[in-house]
Amino acid sequence: IIILVSGYFTPKPVYLKTSGYVFDHGVIDIFLKEFKKCPITGASSTVEDICICRINQSINPINSSYDSIPIMINFIQNEWGKLLIKQYTIQNNIYVLRQELIYSYYQNDYAFRTIAKLLLERKRLLKMLKLVKDLYKS
Repeated sequence: IIILVSGYFTPKPVYLKTSGYVFDHGVIDIFLKEFKKCPITGASSTVEDICICRINQSINPINSSYDSIPIMINFIQNEWGKLLIKQYTIQNNIYVLRQELIYSYYQNDYAFRTIAKLLLERKRLLKMLKLVKDLYKS
């Protein structure tokens, strides 16, 4: 959340019930103890009027030091580089996974062919055994 007074991001946002404006917890706490009023509206306020805002901590905010165009361009280039590295890593992982799947497929196919050959050979040997038994019976 960007603070109205300073224009900077705060990790601990709070708002005043009397005015509804959002402030940094540490800054407004000190201000209210000293002046006992909202810094924007001038409405009478106390520390008890502070309410904590809940924010999503998983999102990293853009730092407020990105206020010039060259710095923003540099930031965007760095983010683009990170994105390209992630994409390359994902594509490389997909390639490795595809190779492993192909190897597993051929290995599975070879195992089935071997089993089929063994079953045919077993069937042939059983027939031969039956013939040998028939020869000894007669």
